[in-house]
Amino acid sequence: MSCNRGDSEKRALSLVKEGLFGTISANDPVCDSRCMFGFNSDEADCFAGFLSSLAPNANLSLFPDFVSPDGFIEHFRVSASSGKGGGSKYFERQSEIKKQVEGMVEELYSSTNEEDGLFSTLSAAYVQPDAKYWDFANSFKRSWRKHMESRSKYLEQDASPRHQAFLVEMSQFGLEMFEIINIDGLDDRCFGDLYEPEHLNNYRLSRDRYLLSWILENADGINYVIFLSADRLVEVIHVPMIPTLIKFLRWDYCIMGSRVVEMHSVGNVLTTVD
Repeated sequence: MSCNRGDSEKRALSLVKEGLFGTISANDPVCDSRCMFGFNSDEADCFAGFLSSLAPNANLSLFPDFVSPDGFIEHFRVSASSGKGGGSKYFERQSEIKKQVEGMVEELYSSTNEEDGLFSTLSAAYVQPDAKYWDFANSFKRSWRKHMESRSKYLEQDASPRHQAFLVEMSQFGLEMFEIINIDGLDDRCFGDLYEPEHLNNYRLSRDRYLLSWILENADGINYVIFLSADRLVEVIHVPMIPTLIKFLRWDYCIMGSRVVEMHSVGNVLTTVD
């Protein structure tokens, strides 16, 4: 769903801070260690301070989206449903849904009788485009390369930012992950709770061995990748520590798309003011 330039970025950063800091005061931010991949305590505290020091770029048309005295964050969105010419079927569908929901709101208000004072609703279901992993991976890499080009121009003016981060937002549901435990000699035997493959309803970058390796090869100075998933889970990956992170991935994951139906309801309560 399209947003005004700047609004989408601010919303994404706000969700990241909420996911990392929770209700802790912004004056004393502490990152949730469950969201941090490859950080020691000092590095996590340093990152929290950096995140809190960011301000939106005054020039909305220029790289990066957020700046601080110590570095920058650039935000971009990816999807798992490619369209024509490198576009996104998902983003196109979201724009259509937004217009249709706005039409529902107008219809509701224009058709409700003010004398009734009743609660009225309209509902609609929308089928999202199928999510596919390789569409997602290609969208990720294509957007990464595009923003790296803008970064190169930016570094001509500021050649030594301490912190460089990409905030990657995946708002599309329907990309599931299934851990594949591959051990010889199981022969359909039960091994209690030792054999419990992980199943994730929404994609997580921290489990994707292929894309983590690609990031490491194409980081070129990017320190952090902040991943905001469709269910608003935040993962902050310390890029230099990706080789160690990958060692934790004992098994590969099968990443599959599923059909998603999005429901929208609008309601109105009319009351009489005496």
